[in-house]
Amino acid sequence: MLQAEDLSTLLPELYARSGDFTTMFARTAGLDGHKVVTVDLLDPQAPLPAPEAFAGVFISGSAAMVTDRAPWMLRAEAWIRDAARTDVPTLGICFGHQLIASALGGDVADAPQHAYETVTVTLTDAGLADQLLSVLPPKAPLQSAHSQIVTRLPSDAPPLAHADTGIYAARFAGNLWGVQFHPETCAEDMSIIIEDVRTALEAGGIDADAKIAGIKPSPDGPALMRRFRDIALGALPTGA
Repeated sequence: MLQAEDLSTLLPELYARSGDFTTMFARTAGLDGHKVVTVDLLDPQAPLPAPEAFAGVFISGSAAMVTDRAPWMLRAEAWIRDAARTDVPTLGICFGHQLIASALGGDVADAPQHAYETVTVTLTDAGLADQLLSVLPPKAPLQSAHSQIVTRLPSDAPPLAHADTGIYAARFAGNLWGVQFHPETCAEDMSIIIEDVRTALEAGGIDADAKIAGIKPSPDGPALMRRFRDIALGALPTGA
């Protein structure tokens, strides 16, 4: 688990309810009984093992912006390029998705507006046939919380899903995937997240109460997390 945010300080109410990213990811992916190693990407002194040290890797979301190009992000991007040369399954979520795209030659920029809501994610033909994304229905309600998006994918990365605000999933080199949505986040957690950013949303002309009222359950998110677990642990073959 490459963790790119400290939820205990960023979102203490969410942390009190659901734990840190490692806890949420392990729970929704059904990793009880499996060893989960957390690497704090924000700590420049934290050892960053080679990709081959892991059966599979999650890269978490973050309040940081990929376009800031902080040293810890550049270090993580170098690791991603190494991972792309291996068969180690890796899944970047939200910021993690953007970081993978940036590391492999794509572009990331500010979204037209803050996207904190339940969105309808639509699979592309490639997504319907993809080993990971095909666990989702053709259209799925999923939780979204971001201010930046991938605006251009690397040339060899097919888009697997989209929503009204742009690209929402892609398959990158090797066994790397990225999703803009948060499969680990439930409706109750989404309400806490929107409440936390209420001031920023309303400053941008977005009705936070309407966004909270529009939250829907997202049962397909954990299904995707468990599918990734099965790929990483060898219950499903790797490859296209």
